[in-house]
Amino acid sequence: MPDIEIATAFEEIFSKMIVRISARFLSNNGKIRSGTGCIIGYVKNTDYEHKALILTAGHVLKSPKNEPVEWTIERFDLNGQEQRKVIFKTPNKNPKGPKVFYYQADDRLDIDAMFADTTCIDGRTLMDLGKSSEPKETLVPIIDKHKGIGPGTRVAWAGFPKVVKEYLGFPQLCYYEGVVAATIDRNNRPPLYLLDGHNDFGVSGGPVWAWDDETSRVELVGIIVSYLQQELPGFVCATPIHPLLHYLDSNYPSQNR
Repeated sequence: MPDIEIATAFEEIFSKMIVRISARFLSNNGKIRSGTGCIIGYVKNTDYEHKALILTAGHVLKSPKNEPVEWTIERFDLNGQEQRKVIFKTPNKNPKGPKVFYYQADDRLDIDAMFADTTCIDGRTLMDLGKSSEPKETLVPIIDKHKGIGPGTRVAWAGFPKVVKEYLGFPQLCYYEGVVAATIDRNNRPPLYLLDGHNDFGVSGGPVWAWDDETSRVELVGIIVSYLQQELPGFVCATPIHPLLHYLDSNYPSQNR
């Protein structure tokens, strides 16, 4: 049953909250870097435009300090059709504008997030909203920040692999499955999940989810950050989301997630 729930959750929940993130570095000949992200919250504020809280890998967002970056956030359906697109720039002189922030407690952890604008280029919002500006769409369930998963746990993840885009000519959200091969949590190493599976450039920042017997639901547990590949097959590396959840609760306690 958990295996079926994990797969079903992709189409019913996670695919709707997964976005493609592209960064165009304006002072570096327009160099473009792309990755995957996952909307985990929606921040409402009466003083300025609402923001989507998007979780991703740190290296997807990293850029030299104060370098101007044009960000594109895109949502696609399962057929590869673009549904929503938001474009904005950072750094933004308006303190209430969109921003990228970094998890600073342990710079070895490749996990970060952004508060992204939600007004699309066609005037719609990144997420469907109700009359009270509450999201009508289901946000992804998140694991309790005091819990984790262990070896043997069945997991799934998804993202926009570069090799598929080059083959098809357009971004395509792809689904992956595997198991946790090992959990790393030692004083001299940042926490890490090693997954028996594979991925490609462009999948970094994609969400990892698993079934939780206690809550009887599928929950977001980590973020894809890299791929260890000497000879096939390889290991997918995922960062647990707990450190960032603690960081958000400490630094942004009023944000709704």
